[in-house]
Amino acid sequence: MSESKAPNLPKPVRTLFLIVIVITPLYWLIMTEHGRLSYDQMLLSLFGKDTISLKIENLGADITEEMFLEQFPDVDIVCEDRSTEFGDRLCQASLGAFNELPSQHMSLFFSNNSLQALKVVYQLAYHDLAVEKMEIQVKAEGQPLDFSSEMIQWRTPAGVVLLNRIVPKRHEDAAIMWIAK
Repeated sequence: MSESKAPNLPKPVRTLFLIVIVITPLYWLIMTEHGRLSYDQMLLSLFGKDTISLKIENLGADITEEMFLEQFPDVDIVCEDRSTEFGDRLCQASLGAFNELPSQHMSLFFSNNSLQALKVVYQLAYHDLAVEKMEIQVKAEGQPLDFSSEMIQWRTPAGVVLLNRIVPKRHEDAAIMWIAK
């Protein structure tokens, strides 16, 4: 029986091949948007950050605090009585991702136990991805309401979604906001 042998490649070819095998994944992780997103999602998962996936178009004033907390029992959401411009109760959670978008935190605003607004602050580096995800998710409700302002606005069955048109200058302004009608 004859033994099969791998071809004996010249040393420069083997070295080049090994460099390509090592460099290509690093290039993908560092230089491509998809690679950076995958890397960030992996790190957030490793550090145990909470993730929430929900359809913004399903939000409405008929959602109560109890219903929301029941829907996401594994997410550490802290609620307190606090007067805001959207109501008398504020719930907040530190997040790793919102609908697969690397995020920092989420705030829910309730008035008389009725959801009035939701604000998700995402990582500033992913602004273009946030716009893209909202266009895909909310597009079923029609085109943006207003193309002329600094904010993109989409109508949902029970509210309006707001998002900065251009990349915000401050991290706090990198937010997706849903407001009940």
